[in-house]
Amino acid sequence: MTNQEIGTNFKENIFKAWQKLILGFFQTSKNNLDPNNAEDLAKIKHNTIILLFRFFFMLYREVKGFLDIKNYHNLHNYSFNQLKLEIANEKYKNSLGTTLWYKIKELFSLINRERDSLYSYDGDLFDPTKNTSLKEWEIEDSYLSDAIDLISRIRDPDFKKLIFVDYSVLKFRFLGTLYEGLLEFELIHSKNGDLSLIKNRGKKKRKGIFYTPKEIVKSIVEDLLKPIVKQKLNEAKHNTQTDSEALLSIKILDNAMGCGYFLEEAVEYLAKELNTILLKEKNCEESSVIDSPTLILAKKKILSQCIYGVDLDDIAVELSRMMFWFTTLSQDCSANMLRNRIKVGNSLVGELFEEPDILYSLQQKYIRVKDFKESHYFERFRTIADMKTAITYGNLIEHEKYKELYKEILNCNEETWVQIKQLDIIKRIRQISEEKLFFHWQLEFPEIFFEIDSFGKQRNGFDVILGNPPWASVRGKHSAQMFDDYDIAYLQNKFPENTYMPNAYEYFILQSLKLLERGGRHSYIVPDRLAFNESLQYLRIIMLDQYSLTSLIFNPPFPNIMADTLIYSLTAIKQVNSYKISVRNYKNEPVLINSKYFQSARETIFSFFRSIEIFKAIKAIEAADTIKMDQIAETTSGFGGKSNLITKVRVNNQQIEVVKGLNIGRYFLDGKLYFEFKKENITGRTTDIKKLGAKPKVLLRKTGKVLYSAYDETGIYPEQSLYFLYNFKAKYSPFYILSLINSSLFKFYYIEKLVTNRDSTPQLKKIHLDRFPIKEIEFTKSEMIIKSLSKKLIEFYESFLNNGDLAKYESFINRQFENDANNPIKNDVLHGVLVYFAQKMSDYSSGKLKYKSIERKLSLTNKLIDFLVFKLYNLNSDNVNTINEVLTERGI
Repeated sequence: MTNQEIGTNFKENIFKAWQKLILGFFQTSKNNLDPNNAEDLAKIKHNTIILLFRFFFMLYREVKGFLDIKNYHNLHNYSFNQLKLEIANEKYKNSLGTTLWYKIKELFSLINRERDSLYSYDGDLFDPTKNTSLKEWEIEDSYLSDAIDLISRIRDPDFKKLIFVDYSVLKFRFLGTLYEGLLEFELIHSKNGDLSLIKNRGKKKRKGIFYTPKEIVKSIVEDLLKPIVKQKLNEAKHNTQTDSEALLSIKILDNAMGCGYFLEEAVEYLAKELNTILLKEKNCEESSVIDSPTLILAKKKILSQCIYGVDLDDIAVELSRMMFWFTTLSQDCSANMLRNRIKVGNSLVGELFEEPDILYSLQQKYIRVKDFKESHYFERFRTIADMKTAITYGNLIEHEKYKELYKEILNCNEETWVQIKQLDIIKRIRQISEEKLFFHWQLEFPEIFFEIDSFGKQRNGFDVILGNPPWASVRGKHSAQMFDDYDIAYLQNKFPENTYMPNAYEYFILQSLKLLERGGRHSYIVPDRLAFNESLQYLRIIMLDQYSLTSLIFNPPFPNIMADTLIYSLTAIKQVNSYKISVRNYKNEPVLINSKYFQSARETIFSFFRSIEIFKAIKAIEAADTIKMDQIAETTSGFGGKSNLITKVRVNNQQIEVVKGLNIGRYFLDGKLYFEFKKENITGRTTDIKKLGAKPKVLLRKTGKVLYSAYDETGIYPEQSLYFLYNFKAKYSPFYILSLINSSLFKFYYIEKLVTNRDSTPQLKKIHLDRFPIKEIEFTKSEMIIKSLSKKLIEFYESFLNNGDLAKYESFINRQFENDANNPIKNDVLHGVLVYFAQKMSDYSSGKLKYKSIERKLSLTNKLIDFLVFKLYNLNSDNVNTINEVLTERGI
């Protein structure tokens, strides 16, 4: 059976096995587990997941050949393979004893022993001190054998019988995906006494956990590593490094690693590069880096020198260590080595020292003290870091007390140090640090910050930081799923840039920027709100001004999530001059955009464009001496009313006339609805009756590929599926705004720049409506000239309606404004003429004017409005052609 076939049919078996283990432990009275106790439910869920993955480890390990199962003694005494054969033969089927359980525990013990033992693995998964419950609990053989059988055998659809699963074809990533799926379930004890695993579909969302498709992981890794490998190899030409040494100097971090998918892909990519290099070096001379340049050994070298990861989830971290351990296919790849690089910890909570005296002392001790991490010096620096973190984490220590103590700790003798450790405040801080997994980067990975590189310079960070950080609100109704009050207070003090509604991914971005080596590269996949949300403007400015933003990739395919996504990449180099940024939708070719375009935009918005022609047309529109929509009119949403109370016919005399999006046509209102406007019927949005009843106003649909707009002077109330514009500034006519919104120019600008969810449920957000560039009119005092020109254009319009010769009308207008592209009189005239035409369109559309050929007049006037708007914005023929082609392509 293929990997896909096994994966598809196997998950149900694994789920059943999990249920068997849970029930088995609860049914054993000696375990003293209470199904009504939430703590016991959480403990049993956690430990049974660990037990499952211990089984998977043994199944993988034996099929990889790390136990010589051909050896009779090993086969019959220490082989999980032998146990699953006995189980398949129903040896333990009805056993009420625990013989099987104790055999299994003996295997666990063997695996956890020293490296020279039979089945050695010194990772945390089998460490009894990490999982004391599994050491103390018991489970009857009948439950345990059923569970093991379920994960060992699967029904073959062709032969209709149970066959053993071939773990050699089951990719290890399957286990990571499986674990992430198990986390969605809650263990519930129902009122009737049943234990049930209930899928909580919103759990991952509340915790901000969204697992990245392999295609995206591969894309991010290759886009980041390809240029830095090239950079390192170029640098090697100017120093004494070999190419292999240069490549192995790359340090890569995923600081929210989960099960390690990004790091796995990085290992694969770099190992192939290293293997190629080593083969070339081997042909020239013996490599000093590695004796046998094979891909497996290349992976081991990459793992031991290049890869770093951190996550709060201890099981996910251990699974990633297992994955890398198996990746090398080598028993001499130490899990302890992986433990020193793939760590459990809170990436966001901890210290990055900046005090010169601490940094100097720490660097000197790291360089001079053998086994620094095992020394009392390391313990001292960890205590100092814990104290500094505790200043704002729980306010456990005052800043002045911290300064006093850290200086004493740096310089005191051993006797005084022992006394300091016994202080109540120090013991309390250490306890909190261990519970909350404080992570002090310079202590956990000192080689990243204090080693000297091949140029004689001290390192000061990672070369590459990548991944998919949690997308979780720090405040709000779901924040408690990931953050407690101490976390929130600490993080808002550490990252004070956004105090409105910060999200976890913001903090991970800011932390990553601090951890990057100069010239290092960084890339995350995050919600596309990063590109336009007003509260994230500060972050966009940091990326543009203090770093080099290299690329923006919008809408990469990300199944099963509602949010649109964005992949950004940057380099830790501050550019003096403007620079080019590669911007694209995931499906399209990149467009190179000057950084000044984003820097000069209001609120520094990031946008993408499907082609260079579209970008040029957008730029031309924005360059036409424009002002933003919210500078000439107030904009807001309609009222929120209970939908079942909005009726097509009036059902009582208290109901008033209202309109929804479905009532808005192009330039006209298509019918009315009825609603009793009172407090208990209102669900939110705009409730101010002065605003809702404003006269005149322009009504605009919120959703759709095309946003129709109409004029209202009756004061009818708009519902929340509409925006409305009112309180128009200066001499701007609402009909002028109406003509622009209903023009091809607005359609194009909306669908190519302003739209949200373009390919699913396209909609216009208020912040984007407010940014629409309106051609500014100076309203000159040359009234006689303006009236004369306006009259000419309007009179010619009447003849145009009769003959329909648009080219002739265009030629006439061009003659009137020849060499006057930016003449304020031209703009003033066109404002007035567009107002007239928009009024005509409203009258034609609403039936106020009776014409036999109304459709023809609507079409001709619409074309004329488009031409005048293009003229008003000074668009050239290429821009106009692009706009028309885009609208035709999209069927608009």
